[in-house]
Amino acid sequence: MRFRGTALVCVLLGLIAVIIYVLPYIVLGESSHFKIHDNLEPIVGLHGALGHSASTDSQLAPFILNGLPRCAMSPECDVFSLYYRVLPVFWAYVLNEAVIRVVAVLSMLAFLLSLWGNLFVALGVSVAYAFLPFWTPAGISVAGLPLMALAGKTCLSHTVRNRRKALAVMVCFIYPFYSRLAFTGIFVLAAIGLASIVYSLRKRKLQWSLVLCVLLMGLGYFLANWGMVLNAIAAEPIVWHRAEFCALPRPSLVRESVGIILRSHYQAPANSYPYIWLALAGYLLGLGYCSPAFKRLRRGLPDEDKAAFAHSRQILLATAFILGVGVLYFVYYESSFIKLRVRIPTLRVFNATRLYFLLPFVFYVLLYYVLIAIWHRTSIAKGMVAAVLCFQTLSNLKASDWVAQRGGPTFSRYVSRELFEKAERLVGKKRDSFKIACLGFYPSIAHLNGYKTVDGYWYLYPLQYKHRFRRVIQGELARSDKLRAYYDGWGSRLYLMSSELDTNFYVTKDCAVRKVSDVRLDCLELKEIGASYIFSAVVIENAEQIHLQLLGALADEKAAIDLYVYEITG
Repeated sequence: MRFRGTALVCVLLGLIAVIIYVLPYIVLGESSHFKIHDNLEPIVGLHGALGHSASTDSQLAPFILNGLPRCAMSPECDVFSLYYRVLPVFWAYVLNEAVIRVVAVLSMLAFLLSLWGNLFVALGVSVAYAFLPFWTPAGISVAGLPLMALAGKTCLSHTVRNRRKALAVMVCFIYPFYSRLAFTGIFVLAAIGLASIVYSLRKRKLQWSLVLCVLLMGLGYFLANWGMVLNAIAAEPIVWHRAEFCALPRPSLVRESVGIILRSHYQAPANSYPYIWLALAGYLLGLGYCSPAFKRLRRGLPDEDKAAFAHSRQILLATAFILGVGVLYFVYYESSFIKLRVRIPTLRVFNATRLYFLLPFVFYVLLYYVLIAIWHRTSIAKGMVAAVLCFQTLSNLKASDWVAQRGGPTFSRYVSRELFEKAERLVGKKRDSFKIACLGFYPSIAHLNGYKTVDGYWYLYPLQYKHRFRRVIQGELARSDKLRAYYDGWGSRLYLMSSELDTNFYVTKDCAVRKVSDVRLDCLELKEIGASYIFSAVVIENAEQIHLQLLGALADEKAAIDLYVYEITG
């Protein structure tokens, strides 16, 4: 009873920590700072626009890429999409942040306590984990990994009641509706499936709860991605632009691979350098196999403390997994392997390096094991554990959006509502009655303001549209090898491009280059695609030569950009 009472206090402290984390968003409101890349642009922008759209088209999302097939987006039953249908964009984002971190802190706390009952260390590691700068558009893909690990562990246990196993099976069914199959789902499915096979071979009988986990999780992902499944089995399935993916050589590949090992990937940051690695080094040097006093120390410990050193195998396995993911990343993007991938369609589409989405979870379980081992030394060691937890948590807080993104625009300045209302009045038409293309700013800004664009950034769209849009920007691609390789080899960003702007796709008021003198766009082809206007954050000096007429220059002190509205003539 005493342990349960203390555990309940830890749960309350964890929830209080989450409240403290999201409090700046609540206090600052739309003056908060959010990450833009792969966040506001494009995911939040498009889901925000669709969530409040009056469109009844069940086949196309009208706001982006001249109508994006809905099967390329999050389905209607996705929890992330649900937030944006019932709440304003800003508060939907904040709610998603809060829910993800509640899941992270509670599931990690429960999982760690199931491994070893040290409440102080478990709470500290769980709070640090919940404070990670998760890539929130992926839902609980990463934050919910402790929950899935706990579900698998519960199903494997012989001492757990059937009621708890049934709950674990239901968790496996629910997880797909708030996560992404391509990021973590496929690896979690593989892990549970492998555990089921190993158990069956060793015990010579099926563990039905594990089998149900695999079946219901697979069913969940089928229902959550039914549009993609129906397209895959259609007589004439859509050919997606990823079929032409060609990974470009990476001159800094060694540095990137080392970065994966030290701190994971930017989409799944573990923020593990330096404190987790320092704790691991301290364990290996002071308490691990490197220490000649290890065996004498272990013999001198009380029986209840000796078990702390029984986790050496788990620590070494976790470290080996982290190193293995870094090596895999290097091999996957090494030039010789790229040539092999080009010949095998499956390797083009499936990105095995996304194992890095598992690294944050692995890093913090590793940290827990290491700190437990250190904890059992002396009172000074306990102080060292507290210091590591404190520094790691503060480091994660420093990486949060409301600290790390302070140099960028606030949410309200990014959206620039008043500026786009002026644009609507200037054009003289309702914004949902025409389509635009964007130059010098992200199309997601237009989406958040209710405008439909023929360009945009998305991870999946028809290959045919990529080829058609290329005709619009082929003049600029011919002038820049960098832009041509960027578009032809990847192409998830279908933007109006200018070699004068290079890859600066967001020209704010404080940028040095605020105009382009000779942009080579085929605006007649752009009009054929469906665009009537170009909204630009830069002055187009050769507008008349490419069939553009300037309607007006707009400015607003609350906006991060200026806006020049051009009508496509001819």
